[in-house]
Amino acid sequence: MTALAEMPRRAYRRQREDGLPRLLAGITGGQPADLRHHEQTYGPLDMPAAAWNGDRAAAHRAAARLIETIDRSGLTGRGGAGFPAGRKLRSVAGGGRPAVVVANGAEGEPASKKDELLLSRLPHLVLDGITLAAFAAGANEAYLAMHDGKARLMANLEGAIHARDVAGIDPVPIRLVGIDNRYVASEQTAIVQCINGGPGLPTYAPPRTHERGVDGRPTAVSNAETLAHLAMIGRYGDAWFRETGLPQEPGTMLVTVSGAIRQPGVYEVEIGTAIGEVLMRAGGPAERP
Repeated sequence: MTALAEMPRRAYRRQREDGLPRLLAGITGGQPADLRHHEQTYGPLDMPAAAWNGDRAAAHRAAARLIETIDRSGLTGRGGAGFPAGRKLRSVAGGGRPAVVVANGAEGEPASKKDELLLSRLPHLVLDGITLAAFAAGANEAYLAMHDGKARLMANLEGAIHARDVAGIDPVPIRLVGIDNRYVASEQTAIVQCINGGPGLPTYAPPRTHERGVDGRPTAVSNAETLAHLAMIGRYGDAWFRETGLPQEPGTMLVTVSGAIRQPGVYEVEIGTAIGEVLMRAGGPAERP
């Protein structure tokens, strides 16, 4: 596990052999990774030809295989609820109306900086995850929701989305949408309400978003880190994802370490790592009683 400021520039394949970092391998310097650096680090995102050629039957089969891969990986949501990612996508796929995919980049917890780090430094990893989720769910609309107050981050994300449009990467265009800059607006039903033109307030009542969400259609809402992991599974597979973490909960996760600690920041750790070990790898206490 390596602090962000200390991460060396090494080939990502070597980093995969070494273990960690995984998600954070592409961070260098202090600027967002552009599309070229992103693809050099992680490899290009290979989309099935059926995503482009209009062969619906082939696309449906390829999407089902992708969901099966996500299921086998054991990926769970990294936004707090821990819901199985494959099950969420399956719940909106194959409905009577095309699904919608929404990425929740509006990190609501004041002390957490992990999703902001991904979006500000590795935007294409999250955008890749949105594209794969849209393909798996059979969606024809995709959104990335962000707090309105982060103007610079929003501008950088617009630039990343434009670069992908020029390169022709995303079969389903990704739309960036601003939501109110407050905690409650980042709840998934509040985000759906905002996209639908209503107030950014939670509804809490059925139907749930996977039943009736954006424009009344089945909608899968996932947080930024979950989608970044999905982008990695799409490249390297479920067996690779399960090489770290716990058998019952595989993979890595991002944690924000702050307070009286020598090296505060965002760290990538294997699931199952003891909190004491995380704190010591962040330099240990900065103040001792």
